[in-house]
Amino acid sequence: MNLQLYLKNNIQREILKIALIFTLVSFLFSSFIYLKKINTALNEDIKKLEIIKGKIQRTSNIVKTLEKISLPELKTPELLLASLLDNLKSKFPETTFEISEIKKENLETFCSFSLKGESNFQRLTDILGFIEELSYPVIIIKSVSLKSKDSLVNFEIKGEIRIISIKNERKT
Repeated sequence: MNLQLYLKNNIQREILKIALIFTLVSFLFSSFIYLKKINTALNEDIKKLEIIKGKIQRTSNIVKTLEKISLPELKTPELLLASLLDNLKSKFPETTFEISEIKKENLETFCSFSLKGESNFQRLTDILGFIEELSYPVIIIKSVSLKSKDSLVNFEIKGEIRIISIKNERKT
């Protein structure tokens, strides 16, 4: 009986060891799967954070650009509009520039405009390039209509001019 009891105890110990090893392996395997899922989620979060960082950087650059654009000192929106008209007329004398009634809302002055003319296509692209490159006053092109006539193009550009004043205008 001693031998039987000895073997029984020995087998029970071995079964207990195997059960402990199986439990440990199961725990390690579960931990591995859990950590792998966490790693995948963290990598996705890092990618999202990089996208957000890029968007914040672009927004910061836009804010810096907008801060640089301000109403020049001692110039009213009307003077800036007149200066723009003079500039357009001197650079592009073949065009006619018409504006609608000038309206003011809060710190913003705006009006609609129509620019008409007849020129070659290269000159038209020069006019559009000049308008697009202006940073202040803000010019929004709403439509461009073209009619071809021999080597010339009749065009009409319609849009809006907006002059934003950060500071209150000086009363004179």
